[in-house]
Amino acid sequence: MAEYLSAVDDDDLQGNNSQWRPSEWIGCNKMFTNVPDFVAIEAVRMLQIPLEAKSSLPDSALSPAEFYASNVLPPWDSDIDSEEINTAIEFNATHPSFTPSSPCDIELFPMATLAHLSNTFGQAWFDGKISICDRRSRITRFYPLWTLSFMKQVRAAARSMHLWSQSFAWTMQEHENEEMGESKWRERTIELLSSLSGWTGQVGCGLSDLTFEHITQVLGENTLADAVLDALMKDIERRLKGRDGDPGVVAVADTFLPRCIAAGAARIPGHFGHALVQKYTRLLSTTSPSPGTLAFPVYYPPSHWAACVVDITGHHIQFGDGFRQSAPESLRKELVEWLKEMTQTTDLVITNDLPCGIQCDAVSCGVIAVNAIAHHVLGDVLWDPSTLRTHRYQAFCTIADLILAYNSTRNSTPPPARIDLGGGEKSAAQTDTSISAEDIDELVDSIVDDSSPAPLLPAKRSRTAEKAALPPPKRQKKEAVLEPSLPIPSSPIPSPLSPSSSRSSASKTVAAGKKIVVFESGKPKIPRHVQLEIVDTLREGGQSTSARHDRVVSVLIKHGYFRGDPSKLEKLKRECTRDDGDPNPGLDIKNPKQVVCSRCDTAVQLQSIYQPKRFRDHWDSGSCRKPPPANKLITGFFSKTSQPLTNTGSSRRRPIAKDLIKSCPGLTGVIHPRIDYYIEHSPATGAGAKEINHYVKELFESTRGISSIRDPRLTNEEWAKAYQCQSLDRRWQINTSAHHASVVSTGCLRKFTVHSQAELDDPTVKLKCTPKIFSNPIQSRLMAKYKGLEEILNEDGDLGIFARFARAVGQGRYKDNQVFLGLVETMQLATERCIRGVGMQNFKYPTAFREWGALIRMSSPRTYRNIAQEFRMESERSVKNRESKRPRFPIGITDANYEHLRNYLETYGYPPNYPLCISVDDTKLLPGTHPIYDGPAKKWMLVGLPGEKQLSVSSSEELERLMDIDHPLATKLRLWAIQIPFPGIPPLAFAILPISSTIKAAELVVHQVAAFDGLIEHHYRFISNVADGAAVERDCQARVAVSSV
Repeated sequence: MAEYLSAVDDDDLQGNNSQWRPSEWIGCNKMFTNVPDFVAIEAVRMLQIPLEAKSSLPDSALSPAEFYASNVLPPWDSDIDSEEINTAIEFNATHPSFTPSSPCDIELFPMATLAHLSNTFGQAWFDGKISICDRRSRITRFYPLWTLSFMKQVRAAARSMHLWSQSFAWTMQEHENEEMGESKWRERTIELLSSLSGWTGQVGCGLSDLTFEHITQVLGENTLADAVLDALMKDIERRLKGRDGDPGVVAVADTFLPRCIAAGAARIPGHFGHALVQKYTRLLSTTSPSPGTLAFPVYYPPSHWAACVVDITGHHIQFGDGFRQSAPESLRKELVEWLKEMTQTTDLVITNDLPCGIQCDAVSCGVIAVNAIAHHVLGDVLWDPSTLRTHRYQAFCTIADLILAYNSTRNSTPPPARIDLGGGEKSAAQTDTSISAEDIDELVDSIVDDSSPAPLLPAKRSRTAEKAALPPPKRQKKEAVLEPSLPIPSSPIPSPLSPSSSRSSASKTVAAGKKIVVFESGKPKIPRHVQLEIVDTLREGGQSTSARHDRVVSVLIKHGYFRGDPSKLEKLKRECTRDDGDPNPGLDIKNPKQVVCSRCDTAVQLQSIYQPKRFRDHWDSGSCRKPPPANKLITGFFSKTSQPLTNTGSSRRRPIAKDLIKSCPGLTGVIHPRIDYYIEHSPATGAGAKEINHYVKELFESTRGISSIRDPRLTNEEWAKAYQCQSLDRRWQINTSAHHASVVSTGCLRKFTVHSQAELDDPTVKLKCTPKIFSNPIQSRLMAKYKGLEEILNEDGDLGIFARFARAVGQGRYKDNQVFLGLVETMQLATERCIRGVGMQNFKYPTAFREWGALIRMSSPRTYRNIAQEFRMESERSVKNRESKRPRFPIGITDANYEHLRNYLETYGYPPNYPLCISVDDTKLLPGTHPIYDGPAKKWMLVGLPGEKQLSVSSSEELERLMDIDHPLATKLRLWAIQIPFPGIPPLAFAILPISSTIKAAELVVHQVAAFDGLIEHHYRFISNVADGAAVERDCQARVAVSSV
């Protein structure tokens, strides 16, 4: 349901949801997949955090120092985030008993549990769950459902607090060997920690991937993320522009360019990074004058950074690495091919001699890489281990200054400007202050275009969009934040960064004193306050083109500056009137985001302009029944200042409803296929009467003192008479006619009046009665099979425990306890056999009960024997005989493994060419040897040794001889698992291999590569390869990566 909740906006939550009826959705015991918008609105309202709880969260505008000092959050513990779902936290139907008013009132939920609750919230809400039950402590608490949203924000804040606490602890730590200049930069860092505005989320200022959580990595002994290096490269670019101008002699790129080059984006037109590589190709080859040097940081898998400088004119590529390692072969190869094609030369030299600091730890590679580039292009002092902390302080201050410079320039408010189109000024009467949909598209496109100032909409390059094979957004060639003195290109909306001097002279007052701004095309003109509201709207919410377009339209409609398209409005009108829809919908050409219902005069707000779905849902629900005024014209729905859609001058009367006679169809399979199943399989002929003893008392209590159907004094005729009275009193009957099978009400009006042909033809609408009591099919079959069971189940007296158990079974309350029911069935049938004097040969144990017993025996044979002394269990000989016939899991990687994988995918209907995930891990194994019989090979084998090869045993003497030899035994079992990347699907144990505890990566990689080669030969695709963080596993993964090049 998450995709429906994300589509709900604030306007939907503020309106009146007249279509919502809880009784039709909550507690109906149904599974819902596609829900209408008004249901999603109510679901979002259930998750809305109250103002009191929301105000207890830290303000996102706090500085990191203020956020750290507040400390009103629960402690962060990464150990709680296990991969398993904590079953002690679940949805419940009990009313909330505790309402959290602050973050510390509730213990953090594990991430996997929180994700599970979010994924299952929709159906749980439909099932009547109204709270979240937490049984992790001695006192069970029931939280309201909005705790789910509250917990997500509390977790995010607690994690940020944990990261900032580590950064502050590192910053405040005193060192005996203080570095040169360290105290000055530390003081500057502490000052900036109090000056920054924000502590979580995106930082903005053109660094769309950089978050405040990324910044915490700088202050500490941490490896830097690519977004941090991008910010530092942005500062180098700013310094180069200040020195050389634009374009300069040196071009710099962020971490994304080398990744695109290494992926082959230069030669693959459809690649998501192709446009970016082509941009740099044009910059370096066609720009006059073109830069002669290109510099960028390079990523070395799995977690290392280096520097690269390309001398375009000198045909020289230099790499610089703190560990003096060579660049990845894939990058070297693709980089050479790209440069050869761009420079039309084959004489390229690659060296690893770029001046670079010598790295002495495992985390300073990012700072060293950026410093090497700054040293080469700007002459900065090379990084040195003796100034390790000082360089990190400097890097933090650099990024913080970028953010502060952006915010200070963004907060400036120059007077609005008017772009003169030439040809003189227009009078107020000639000024057109409305904007069409085409103008909106131009407006939004202009805001995200290269020529737009950065503060209006920071260039957002999402990694998700890149992976979705979309071309990256264009980068800004000029950053107004860093160079406020540079001229800023014109924009449909005046930027707060624009110099006020360039705009003050162009300002002009027209149309009743309003200051307006027009597009360069001369189309729309909007006042300054509307522009500022649009700017604020574009900075919030989703950043897709359609989402931004809709928000801009809403602002313009609100202020009366939007002009609709008559043809699209006419199409909207046709959609609203088709199929017996509203014959006279109210439309406004200046507000195509609402339609007024002629039946109830309600203004229905549409999801977006010209989209009739919400109005159709409102009209088809039939919830509004107010008749329209006589002779109501369509022009009555328009404001006096607006124009109608057409100017025909004729009014349309609402057609008079025609009364039609309809026969009640009853409940049939057209409504739900389970109704046909119920009619076909239920032995009952009706339901809804009182329980049988009520009629027994009416007939025989006053005369004979009989009040129970089980009274032995009742004759067969009297017994049948009581059931006949119950049958005549039923409120529902099952009609099993061959022509029309249905469930009908005995009190239903057989014929009634409808008002349209559609209602007459549709068997699912206008049902006069709704069943409140259903006959349980399981219970009905049991009653038909066992005579006398109906009396037990229908009696409400003081029953014994076994009678209550029989009733519970008949009502299906134990349907989820198949092992327990199997135990009861086994004991009863075994007792019946014993009474008849029949043995237990060929006795069929229930499947669930038999598998549970096999699991117990596998875990502990002694426990299985103890249980078998009290309950009837399958003999151990039968269990062994059945297990011996099952195929054994192959050791190593064989053709059978790929056959298992094929069956696994077919079982879940997953195409074999779709993405899969593979993981590998080791588990402890009890050392020992054991003989087993290999059916396909038809010989005995001795297992328990490392590797795929097992020892063949030809005789008992050979077995004794082999057992006396001191063989190296396997102490671990290596398991490969394959997972379909969808939640709720269990993984497949793909292959196993016994190994010793002393095995090295060089031996493991042989099997790992063999597994990958076999999977590739069978045309399977994988998107992830996962292993644990042990040194041997990391070495093995690195060798696999090398062998795959």
